[in-house]
Amino acid sequence: MDKINLLLVEHIEEEALQVADHLGEISALNIDIHFCQNLGESYELLRKERIDIILLNLFLPDGYGLQSYTSLFSELPDIPYIVLTELDDSAIAAEAVKNGAQDYIPKEKMNSETLFRSITYAIERKQFERELRRSEERYRQLFSRSKDAIYISTPSGEFVDFNPAGLELFGYNKEELPTLKVKELYINQTDRDEFRQVLEEHGQISDYEIILKKKDGKTHVHCLLNSMIIYNEDNSVKCYQGIIRDISERKKAEQALFRSLADLDLANKESHQLNETLEHKVEARTEALKKGKRACRNKQQRNQREHSICKTHSGFNFTSYSKIRRRIP
Repeated sequence: MDKINLLLVEHIEEEALQVADHLGEISALNIDIHFCQNLGESYELLRKERIDIILLNLFLPDGYGLQSYTSLFSELPDIPYIVLTELDDSAIAAEAVKNGAQDYIPKEKMNSETLFRSITYAIERKQFERELRRSEERYRQLFSRSKDAIYISTPSGEFVDFNPAGLELFGYNKEELPTLKVKELYINQTDRDEFRQVLEEHGQISDYEIILKKKDGKTHVHCLLNSMIIYNEDNSVKCYQGIIRDISERKKAEQALFRSLADLDLANKESHQLNETLEHKVEARTEALKKGKRACRNKQQRNQREHSICKTHSGFNFTSYSKIRRRIP
């Protein structure tokens, strides 16, 4: 295991040596002990050395009771603290734990085993706290910077938190958040009842499409809701947490596309009808032309026959007349 730099703050030298003896008996830990007798020395050492954990007696020449702990903790909150107590100051030590100390050990119960367990757990818990804090910071950054609305609400309909994007989407400001009710976003209360029913039935819900309203009550927002239930340890519902995505522009685009498709379908039907009408007219005109052509051909044939007959008769009369002329003196 890596070396642990431990600071022991104890003004009674004999008790400090006793603690050091117990620490020396812990073979599982590689502990480097730094010793200070008061807060002043501790501040000076902490400015120079990297300390992994602090064992602190609450009663020092320059600090008394809880003030000894809070003065150090306020300056260096990322270091795990274990408070060393006398029998009659356990209440103060417990208060220190409430205020961030990882543990406290009564001196009369102190031994290598209790110190090993307390030091190990204190360091592990502090590491977990750091990781949790970093995770919370990342979540807070995501919460604040997200372009989608992110909310946390109670089952009864109060907002616990609403990120800036959510407040902006619905036209509210941060000062209005404490009094803002979830129902104020719904056009119909039955929509929220239906949403809660589905959410509580499944524990989470994805891409739930709904129309909400802005603060002015007139502007409607098409939304997709993705929500989940956060439960208490007893499995009761603690809160709802979710993301609201504004899909109004997408809806407008879809509606425009539907209108375009409907217009295109109508145009196709009209074009089809027009084509059918034109086809009928062309067919009728073609048939009329064919009839006209047949009539012309028939007429032409009749004319040709009549002309032929006329020509025949004309030739006969001309010959007879010539013969008559030759016979006249």
